[in-house]
Amino acid sequence: MPQSLEDEQLISARLEASSQMLQESSRSRVLINIPDPGSAATSLDMLGLEVLKKTFPFLNDYSDHYIMEAGVHNLIKAEKMARQFKDMDKNGKAEDKLFSNREELENVLYKVKVGQDNRLSILHRARCLLGAACSAGKLWLHARENLTDKGYPPLSSYDMQAIGLGGSVTAKGWGRWRIFRSSGQLLGL
Repeated sequence: MPQSLEDEQLISARLEASSQMLQESSRSRVLINIPDPGSAATSLDMLGLEVLKKTFPFLNDYSDHYIMEAGVHNLIKAEKMARQFKDMDKNGKAEDKLFSNREELENVLYKVKVGQDNRLSILHRARCLLGAACSAGKLWLHARENLTDKGYPPLSSYDMQAIGLGGSVTAKGWGRWRIFRSSGQLLGL
C-alpha cells in the first residue's frame, strides 16, 4: 500500500498538476485542412487503384468506377460480404464432404480378426477402429443387448486428463456408470 502523502507534498503535487493543465490548455490547436471528398486531391489515381486491388483481392470483382466512387464505408461493407460468401462456400463444401462420408459408411465393412485384449497392456487392433456413427440411442441399446446388466468392473485408470476432464468423474460415478440400468447416471457440466 502506498505511503500517505504529507500535506506539503500533496499541495505541491496539486499545484504542479494545475500548472501543467494550464500550459496544455493554452497551446494553440493545429487545424488540419481536409479537402472535399469529391475533389481531385482525394480521388484515386490508377496506380492507387491497382495497389488497392492487390491489397484487397475481393475488389477485383468490382468495376474501377464503383471503387473510386463507393467510399470507404461501402468498400468495408463489400469486403465483409465477400468474406461471408467465402465462409459460406467453405462451410458448404465441408458439410457436403461430411454428408458424402456418411453415405459411404453403408458400403464399407471392416473385417476384424480374432485376437486377445486385456484393455491395459495387450490391445487388439479393433480398438483403433473408428467409433460408431449411429445414433447414441442405437449404440446404447446395442450395448445393453450384448453386455450383462452389471457391465464391467469399474477401474481407476481411465485417462480423463488427456481430454481435459481430469477429476470430473468421482470413484462413485465410475461405479454407477458401468451399470446400464442405473438411475444414478447424470452428466453435469
